[in-house]
This record gives sequence, C-alpha cells and structure tokens, in this order.
Amino acid sequence: MKNNSRKTALLDRTSGKLTLTTESIALDFPKEGERLTSAEYTFRVAAPENAESVELSVNQGPWQSCRLSSGYWWYDWIGFGSGSYQTRARMRTCEGRVMTTLARRFSVENSRNN
Repeated sequence: MKNNSRKTALLDRTSGKLTLTTESIALDFPKEGERLTSAEYTFRVAAPENAESVELSVNQGPWQSCRLSSGYWWYDWIGFGSGSYQTRARMRTCEGRVMTTLARRFSVENSRNN
C-alpha cells in the first residue's frame, strides 16, 4: 500500500510534553496496475481520525467527495468506459492540513461505451 505520510509534533502547553504523531492517507483500492472489469467500482481510502474530509480525482478531473463508513472513506464510481486511468486521493484534517496521495494507475475493461 503506497501512502503519503507526515510527522507532526504536538506540544501540550500545560505539561510541556511534546508528542510526535504520523498522519497518513492511503488509497487502498484499486491496487497499482489493477484491471477492473465491472461497470461499477468503489474506491477505498484510509485516513486518520482527524481527517475532516477526503476527496478523490480520476484522470486529473474534479475532486469528488468521499463518504465515511466503517472507518474508511469510500467513493462510488459509475459511468466509465474501458481504458487506462489514474486516481489520487486527498484529505483535509480538522487542523486545516492537506495531504494528497501519489497517482495510482489502473485499467478498466468492460463493455460499457462512453
């Protein structure tokens, strides 16, 4: 699973204790180079609890909102044709930080015409 991570230092002003945490976002599915054969597909993105929103872009198109369910972020993709695609996911944390995954390449082979 390729992901993008960032280390963040948090200072507790009361105790003076410094805590180092890792924030990361990962595009779980589709896998790199995966071949999809269905006319519908659901992308899965893993993001930390402090993610306020997660979006997904296919072929550098507009960012589409994902829905949170069962601890993951999901995007239902329909109406696509056969061909080569790439996707990226990005999250915005409650603190306003933005992280984006590396591009994930995959292909679609179905009978749907666009």
